[in-house]
Amino acid sequence: MKKVFLLLAISLISLFFNSCDSITDSTDPIKQIANWNTSSISRDGNTLIVGSDNGSIFISNDGGNNWKEIEPAGDDDFNWQVSSISKDGKIIVTGVFNGRLYLSSDGGKNWQETRPAGDVNNWWVTASMSDDGKTIVVGTINRLYLTNDGGSTWKEVRPAGNVDEWWQTTSISGDGKTIMAGIYQWKLYITKDGGTNWFETTPAGYTYKKWWASSVSGDGKIILAAVKGQRLYISTNGGSSWNETQPAGNNDITWQATAASNDGKYLMAAAKDGRLYISTNSGTNWQETQPAGNADLPWQICSMSGDGKIMLAGIYGGRVYLSTNYGGSWKEAF
Repeated sequence: MKKVFLLLAISLISLFFNSCDSITDSTDPIKQIANWNTSSISRDGNTLIVGSDNGSIFISNDGGNNWKEIEPAGDDDFNWQVSSISKDGKIIVTGVFNGRLYLSSDGGKNWQETRPAGDVNNWWVTASMSDDGKTIVVGTINRLYLTNDGGSTWKEVRPAGNVDEWWQTTSISGDGKTIMAGIYQWKLYITKDGGTNWFETTPAGYTYKKWWASSVSGDGKIILAAVKGQRLYISTNGGSSWNETQPAGNNDITWQATAASNDGKYLMAAAKDGRLYISTNSGTNWQETQPAGNADLPWQICSMSGDGKIMLAGIYGGRVYLSTNYGGSWKEAF
């Protein structure tokens, strides 16, 4: 009888600790509420990635059905700030704020460090990639770097001249020719030849603005550019001319993130301490979408697939939400 009770006690203790392990397992994405900072979706909609400043970065290779934690920089907690994915999902770049930049060429299975600025930590704040993964533009709080060979070699580019500037936002067309790069509290620049020649573009006139987010459609024609704490601008001709667009009415908004489909028909704009908006006609009209209910929330990230069908949106200090029907309905991503 004593032996039976002993075996029962051991079984209960084992069950208890196994239960605790499943609850506290840091690799279990189902229980992740985090300060989400970055998200990307491949244009084919199969590969999705989200990262936070709490040390977690997750990937899905099946359109958001299943997720797993990845460790591009090894088993440690990092402030994941940037990410971008090639059209087929094979090539991925992701970076750490006050850290390093990493590349994968096999859909996130294996990673290697890439060094645009040499063997130093950097404050990576933006990254964008062409469909084929060859052209990648990345920015820090003082420099902008470009590769046209998938990260084998890098060069510094200086759209604003030989000055240190906070390159807060970049975005790129599918063919890698049209690239947008924006300076926080200064100006916005465009190249149409993959980064050889740059010109200033002025959505808000010749004034310094807090350019914070931007998106270029896959065909390079539709461009969104957002000013933090102010307005959102749209170009339908590759940046030659601009108009203000007002998803939230005639109000100054703290725009945090934007996204665009291949043809620019589907657009998304996320407001910090505000709402999430979608356009299905290239910015002519907008409608609010409510993944997390009818409330002002700190929306931090948003992304979409090339056809606009798959969408991600994440809350700073909250959850990540997934839509697989052009924003018609949403669910928690994991």
